[in-house]
Amino acid sequence: MDARGLYIAGLDANGISSKLETYIADYIKGYKLGTGQSILVEGHIFYFSEVKHMVRTKHHHLFTDDEKFLGMSGYIATGNKHGEANQLIVMVLLDELSKYAYSLCVQDADEDGAERIIIIKDFLS
Repeated sequence: MDARGLYIAGLDANGISSKLETYIADYIKGYKLGTGQSILVEGHIFYFSEVKHMVRTKHHHLFTDDEKFLGMSGYIATGNKHGEANQLIVMVLLDELSKYAYSLCVQDADEDGAERIIIIKDFLS
């Protein structure tokens, strides 16, 4: 299927990070990416069956379980929590050729310490 998301063709990790900064700042008030910095520090290829949780259920019909995606991730500091820096994992799901971003997520812990993934921007909507 030829799904469309946020167009990012030709951008490197720094360029993609800069383009996503606005959406992260909407979720984490006051967040600002430093000049020349990148949120995204590593990438891996995944099958859709491995990353379905990063795509809203209403869009699952756009993909097959054996389609490949590029998942990129990194860390951001969000301030202090009990005297220690609080870090979140930021993840973006791209098509395999890195032309489109489909979703932007953060991994955080809930009040009980259980890990959860929150979709903060759905580029397929």
